[in-house]
Amino acid sequence: MACRKNSIDNEQDNIMYFATFVVYLPRKEPINVLILKTIFKPIKYIKLMKKLFTLVCGVLFAMFANAATLDIGEPSNNVKDGETVWYDATTKIITFHEKWSYRPGWWLGSKDCSDYDDFVLEIENSDKVNVQVVVEYDAKGDDGKTICSTAMGTDNKITVPLNADHKNVVRQIYLQCADDAPKTVTFKSAYFQNAVKHTEVELTLVEGHTILASEFDKYADDTKVKLSFENTTDPYVSRNGWGIGGFANSDNWSPTYELNAADGKNFDIFVTVGDFKKAAKNGTDAYVDGESHKGGVTFNIYNNCKLVHAYVLLVDNTPANISNALVAPAAKNAPVYNLAGQQVNASYKGVVIKNGKKYVQK
Repeated sequence: MACRKNSIDNEQDNIMYFATFVVYLPRKEPINVLILKTIFKPIKYIKLMKKLFTLVCGVLFAMFANAATLDIGEPSNNVKDGETVWYDATTKIITFHEKWSYRPGWWLGSKDCSDYDDFVLEIENSDKVNVQVVVEYDAKGDDGKTICSTAMGTDNKITVPLNADHKNVVRQIYLQCADDAPKTVTFKSAYFQNAVKHTEVELTLVEGHTILASEFDKYADDTKVKLSFENTTDPYVSRNGWGIGGFANSDNWSPTYELNAADGKNFDIFVTVGDFKKAAKNGTDAYVDGESHKGGVTFNIYNNCKLVHAYVLLVDNTPANISNALVAPAAKNAPVYNLAGQQVNASYKGVVIKNGKKYVQK
C-alpha cells in the first residue's frame, strides 16, 4: 500500500508541477486571446478548404464535361477517284477538285450517335477556304429527300449541331468546297462531342436583311453565329440542299458568301463572326458602307426561304450545377466579441473580433 500511495503522491506532485509550469509559462498574449484564436483558426481552415473544394469540383467538372468525344479518324470514304486524290493520308492534305462535290468523307452506315450533340471538323485552313461539312442521316423528309445537317466556315474548326431526331442513324459525313476549285486544306481531326453551352445574343436585322458591323465587330472572329430561317412554301416543300442565296457587304445584293438550306419548316445555318467581317469588308481593310446603310452585311435570300433571326453564340464558361459562391461572403451584421469572448455592441471601445478577424472599434 505504501508503494501505491507514494506512486499516487508522485503523480499528484507531477500534475501540480505541470500546472504551475503552464501558469507561469511566459506568454506574448493573454490566455483569452489564445482561447479565441484556438476557436476561430479552425473556422479559417474550414473556409479555405471549402474554397479549395469548390475549385477542384469546377476543374473536375470541366474536365469530364469536355471529355465526352468520339474520334472517327481520317477521311476514309471517296478519298480517291481514279488518279484524282481527294485526301492524301501521308500529307494529310484534302484537295477539293470540284466546287460542291461531295468528297472526301466518312461512311458510318447507320451509326447511333445519340450520346453526342455535335460533329466537329478541325483543319488547317490558312487560305480561308469556304468548307461545308454535311452530316447525312439514314432518314428522309416529307419530300422523300435525305435529311442532312450542315455547317460552313472558313476557320480551322467547323461544328455541326446534330439533328436531335435523327442522330441515332448517322449514315455518312462528307466535305464540300463552296469556292472555285481547286482548293486545299490540311486535316487535323474529326470527332463527335457533347454540346458546348452557349448564351444567344440576338443581332438586329435592319429592314429584315442587313446587320450593321457595329453589331458584330466587338466579337472575336471565331465566335459562332446562328442564322434561323423559315421555309415559306405552302404547302410545305423541303428545300434541303438548295442554294438559297447568302450575304455580302452592305447593300450588295450579289452574295459573296453562299448558303444552302436544310430540311424542315424551320432550320438553322451556322457561320462565324469572321465570315461576317470578311464579307462586310469586301476585300478591303475596312467595312464598306452601302448606298443606304453603314458597313455590315446584307442578306439576299430566295427559293421560298426567309431569314428570321440571327444570334451570336457566346460560350458559357460557368460549369453547370457548380456555384461560384459556395463560400458565403462575410456577414455585415455578424456578432462582435471582445477578447474575453463576450458579445459586445457598437458602443464598446477596443479590440474586437468579428467574422473571425480582429478589429479596433473606436
